[in-house]
Amino acid sequence: MPLEHKVAEEALQRVAQHGAMEPLSGKLRGIRAARMRTSVGELDRTLVVVSRELPAGRKRGIAAALRKAKAELSTLQGLIEERALVGQIATRASAAQSI
Repeated sequence: MPLEHKVAEEALQRVAQHGAMEPLSGKLRGIRAARMRTSVGELDRTLVVVSRELPAGRKRGIAAALRKAKAELSTLQGLIEERALVGQIATRASAAQSI
């Protein structure tokens, strides 16, 4: 179900509550899940939301990649602002020359 769907949003809000997700056992160890019944249109459905716990190393790697991406984004934003200022200065200089 697409995350944009109202029922999906409600399911995510419900499973975000403390204790809603339960750890599974056996081959599914390391995965947590929550089950809920709801109506989708006129149909009665059971939704299962699953969440896999990431190993600590993977979490650190994702955090590092996110920091790097944010730094690159900040650099790009600075370049855009710098070019906008240069454009404004050029426009003012051009206008001053035409007077």
